Amino acid sequence: MIEDKIVFGGLYKAKDVRKVWNNYTSSGFDGNDQRYDLWIPIWFTGSDTVNPGIYMVDTYQLDKIYGDYDAIVNKLVSYGENGNDPYYKSQNYYYCSRIRLTEEILDEFELIADLREWHQTNENDVTEYLQSDVLEYVRLHHEHHYPNGICLVRNDAKVNTWNKIESLCDKIYNDIRIPYIGFEGRTAKGELETWLETLEEGEEYNKERVDAILELYGKIEKLMKQYMEEYIDLRNRAANTTRYEWVTGENGEVRFHV
Repeated sequence: MIEDKIVFGGLYKAKDVRKVWNNYTSSGFDGNDQRYDLWIPIWFTGSDTVNPGIYMVDTYQLDKIYGDYDAIVNKLVSYGENGNDPYYKSQNYYYCSRIRLTEEILDEFELIADLREWHQTNENDVTEYLQSDVLEYVRLHHEHHYPNGICLVRNDAKVNTWNKIESLCDKIYNDIRIPYIGFEGRTAKGELETWLETLEEGEEYNKERVDAILELYGKIEKLMKQYMEEYIDLRNRAANTTRYEWVTGENGEVRFHV
């Protein structure tokens, strides 16, 4: 029976999202911006005109669920007993995503995760795990953690040593600041020197500070030149050797998207 194959509190994707929308919804796919392409199953208890049944609903069309991750998951699980609220609320959208499941239609979906077996984590920490243990850009209800959603990690996931070290290298690399004097500072330095050349004898100014500023400027300028000559190649090497477990190609990280 279909009830035995469904995981309430599970997160699903359509294998072919266009096929699902075109074949099983009346509002079509083209122009549809009322979707996240993430689906959860609900149980509709029935009405005078519609028999009880299990439906898939895109999480874009779920009302906001208040609380932490566990509270959200518990609410999604509860829709397995009574999903009447999301059933009716999906009618408020022009591109209504509500799809009644049959054995055939269920085969159009794949289970991404039983959400009870995952937990939320900081987006900066997901690179420490294997690709198969991470889900990113997850939105479990309308405008959930707008605009990018949340990141999930399997409860039993272990930190991957390679990726952990790469992540620490990234944090070091991204927080290194090169010696730099901006346009405004360079312009002001030229103007300051012009003013000093045109001062009348006896005009007073804070000579101690001016000398310190010009000395600092000169040292930073020297460091900038040294950086340009000696360190650019090293920084390029430090950037281009970054390799996470799921990186492909030469030019960067390929993040996992649900």
